[in-house]
Amino acid sequence: GTYSEQLAITTEDISLVSTVGANETTITHDAGDAQETISVQAPGVTVDGFTIERTGVDDPGAAQVVAVRDTTGSSSNPVTISNNDIDFSTQAGAGEAFGVYVRDGTSGNLVQSGAGNNGGATSTDVSNVIIENNEIAGLDSETYDTDGTQFAAAVGIANDDDNGDNEISDITVQNNNLSANDRAVSIAELGTADETPSDGIQNLEISNNEIENNVEGVYFNDFASSEVDVDQVTITENYFNSS
Repeated sequence: GTYSEQLAITTEDISLVSTVGANETTITHDAGDAQETISVQAPGVTVDGFTIERTGVDDPGAAQVVAVRDTTGSSSNPVTISNNDIDFSTQAGAGEAFGVYVRDGTSGNLVQSGAGNNGGATSTDVSNVIIENNEIAGLDSETYDTDGTQFAAAVGIANDDDNGDNEISDITVQNNNLSANDRAVSIAELGTADETPSDGIQNLEISNNEIENNVEGVYFNDFASSEVDVDQVTITENYFNSS
């Protein structure tokens, strides 16, 4: 069936699983309220086997279909986003668009419009996340961005230095179809503050993905004094192709 929902998962070790698969089960959300379709704010959460959509006309601000924002807690189990068909057809947004977005420091408020916390969001770490066996294709600025100033990425990994000594660590992006997007994977250190060596993005693995016919494959994006430590990123055994 098709379910019109906006889900914020804040309980540890919750599994949201379709028993019949993505072809038969759709979660869809109209973008008018600027919230993502699914927000994960706890460790051990699994989202598996759905078509997940974000549709409609967005207000100004960055936009995501699935966002992983906080994995602090007692559970040692990973957050797993797997076997989903993730679709983004929102138009007229003024920020970037992502299929799956992993970012620190934004738990407590789903509305996001640039670097830093918004409206009382708490400072959080994100770790132990697996993004695998998803199809995230066709996220391009021709669909999303009407004025041509922004980009769309299948997977976004971003650490915001201005949120304090947070880190994003142990993130695995594997066995996905990331094709026909502006960017397959966008990796960013945001903000103006310098992170200490123990902070920022740590231990990111991108492996065995099909990365085909994107404008950019894996894109590193540094802002102001913040830089991605490329020694913390492993890119291996992916299939890259551009027509």
